[in-house]
Amino acid sequence: MLVITSHEDINSVQRAFQAGAHGYLQRSDDLEEVRTALDRVGRGERFASRHVSMALLDGYILGNQARSGDASMLSDTELGVFERIGKGLGPTVISRELGVSVKTVETHQMRIKAKLKLKTAAELQQRAKRWAMTYGVWKDHSIASQLALVAGFGLFAF
Repeated sequence: MLVITSHEDINSVQRAFQAGAHGYLQRSDDLEEVRTALDRVGRGERFASRHVSMALLDGYILGNQARSGDASMLSDTELGVFERIGKGLGPTVISRELGVSVKTVETHQMRIKAKLKLKTAAELQQRAKRWAMTYGVWKDHSIASQLALVAGFGLFAF
């Protein structure tokens, strides 16, 4: 699978490769880089574009926590809840969007607060809002609505 996206933050790259991606490109990468990626991924190799490689290197040098605003320690579901909190959504709306109960969302909120060492709901909202504005991966759409499968290559773009 080859991911083509506008996101080059470490958290997005890491999660894509953990989910099974073999290549990661930015939408702004040139056609030659896309050809190279398709060739290498087609041979079963891993590939990251120059832009993405630089972001990974910066993240390695700076430390993953510095680049991802501590969100790298959150599970995918917790990250989805965290980002929605950052967009100002409450537990009821988050539960509807994720298809889970309000109690489940509240449990995720408690776990997020514990992982990020936050004491109050206000601290959680403030941190989530700052993270969503800086690092938010999915911006104004749900994860599912942003993944588009391009038939034939296992090519994902979001």
